[in-house]
Amino acid sequence: MNGYNFTDRVRKVLQMSREEAARLGQRYVGTEHILLSMIGEGEGVGTAVLIALDIDLKAIKRKIEETVDAQPGRGENAVRPAGPDLPYTSRAKKVLEMAMSEARDLSCRYIDTGILLLGLLREEKGIAAQVLTAAGVTLDRARAETLKLAGSEPLPNTESPGGRSGGYNFTDRVRKILHLAREEAARLGHEYVGTEHILLGLVREGEGVAAAVLTNLNVDVEELEQMIEQRVTKGGAARVVGPDLPYTRGAKKVLELAMAETRELDHSYVGSEHLLLGLLREGAGVAAEVLTDLGVTLEEARAETLRLLGTEMPSGPPRPRRAEILDRMRVLVNELLGVPGPDASRLRQLAMELSGLLDDLGRAQ
Repeated sequence: MNGYNFTDRVRKVLQMSREEAARLGQRYVGTEHILLSMIGEGEGVGTAVLIALDIDLKAIKRKIEETVDAQPGRGENAVRPAGPDLPYTSRAKKVLEMAMSEARDLSCRYIDTGILLLGLLREEKGIAAQVLTAAGVTLDRARAETLKLAGSEPLPNTESPGGRSGGYNFTDRVRKILHLAREEAARLGHEYVGTEHILLGLVREGEGVAAAVLTNLNVDVEELEQMIEQRVTKGGAARVVGPDLPYTRGAKKVLELAMAETRELDHSYVGSEHLLLGLLREGAGVAAEVLTDLGVTLEEARAETLRLLGTEMPSGPPRPRRAEILDRMRVLVNELLGVPGPDASRLRQLAMELSGLLDDLGRAQ
């Protein structure tokens, strides 16, 4: 699965947005129609995020319709039926661009309704963003809840050339670890989730492959916990556990690297073992420092993981730089093809990055 693929649910939401526009007598598809259709579809990650944040969906829908009704010229001469001939507004196009950017930032190779919701929030100026913000939805809170639910929406019915789905599904154990990481952050009075909290959550969960790897590598769990708590300063934040605790840049990188381990080991899921390898690969966070000080290396942890799983490293050489460059180029080309009329500044960015990748490709021959 190359580039950014919309899940079937997102495709359905975008089709329904045209129907919402027609229902409201409008000759375009705006951010408000996308949000209305997401709520109307009712079963995706985006809706689940809003429910988890205690948002009244009926009130959101009512506020959007009141805002639309108050617009001058609403519905005048609007006789067009729902269909692909209804154009997207510049803000609706920006939502799709922002959703692609979120997918890239979170290392997701697909766009589900959760990521589409983040795109609506990142756009900031449309009716959808204004209504969501007024209801108390922030980008950080929505992103944290989306990460918790990541992988729960069915992927497009396509496969990569290697024969496995390009999306990455978190196991229930990993979801539990990430929830425990928030609890650890709250216990320490921190207003963020860092690599140290993820490692504490992993150790506290205690039953996954990662916990077994640490045990087999003679890691003293109590010593590990003490070392982490000695290195971090307890904060004064109120002890609140919830999706409003944002991930640090390092913690996000851990998730990206866990996904990379999944891909390189040819696995179809992200388990606690991949999360441990991601913590080690990140290299700069408190978690990596503590693990390294305890004598845990990436190579040993990966070897023990494979031994416990009864598998071997995929045959053949490591993924070459050339393949990585081609993958990134496909992502950029798919963005160009997937967004109707990207703005000029984004076109320049894409052109510059593609030019640089072509140069890199020449050196990678």
